[in-house]
Amino acid sequence: MKKAILVLSLLVVVSAAVSCGNKKATLDPIEVTAEEMQTVADYKPIETEPIATTTEDVTEEQTPFSDAGEGTSFKNGTAKGTVYTSEYAGMKVTFPDNTALNDRAANDEEIRKNWSSLDKRTQDEQNSRITDLVANGMDTTYVFQFYNTKLMFPDKENVTVDEFMEKQIAFSESEDITLSKPEKTTLGGKEYTKETVVIEQLGLELVYYVRKIDDDFVLVINSHGEAGFDHMILEKAIEAI
Repeated sequence: MKKAILVLSLLVVVSAAVSCGNKKATLDPIEVTAEEMQTVADYKPIETEPIATTTEDVTEEQTPFSDAGEGTSFKNGTAKGTVYTSEYAGMKVTFPDNTALNDRAANDEEIRKNWSSLDKRTQDEQNSRITDLVANGMDTTYVFQFYNTKLMFPDKENVTVDEFMEKQIAFSESEDITLSKPEKTTLGGKEYTKETVVIEQLGLELVYYVRKIDDDFVLVINSHGEAGFDHMILEKAIEAI
């Protein structure tokens, strides 16, 4: 069976790709008159004092890897064959036969391997969520993440789904990015807020399903693949337990 690939920060990659596009920097030639030209001998070096540097000056402080579920009632889900079960979220998901699943332990291992290469902001973001499942199908990837709203919003209580989505799913509609209006949908007997993002330049479609589990966590299910992929494959696969 192929190994599911953990996408550490898809939105960062997508944002960078959209921002850069295919633009190329160009430099116009600078015209210099004879009067403006001087010989090298006319210039004297500027005397400077050496600058002392330490490793603290050039090394960004690292944030230790931590467990966003510590001190909460969160319970890891299980991945067996093509079936994912989360007692905490009250759901079971049966994926198609050609889907490879990575549970939280496998995802945490991949994150730890790449931890030192992440900047502090990304490390802090990783520490505020739990990637409980990454499932790779033939054409679509599904990521189940639980976000600790108390860590994300330390100064606010009772964070709503709308407030969470406004901060976490922050795309701006443009010529290349099409956003759907958030809508309510029922999956496995539970109400989710669904939002779709299509990035024309990349031929990529992102679908978010967001549900508040309790005072600690919001569940985000993100499915992404080529624009136009079948949303119903996931929606029909989720059932209550």
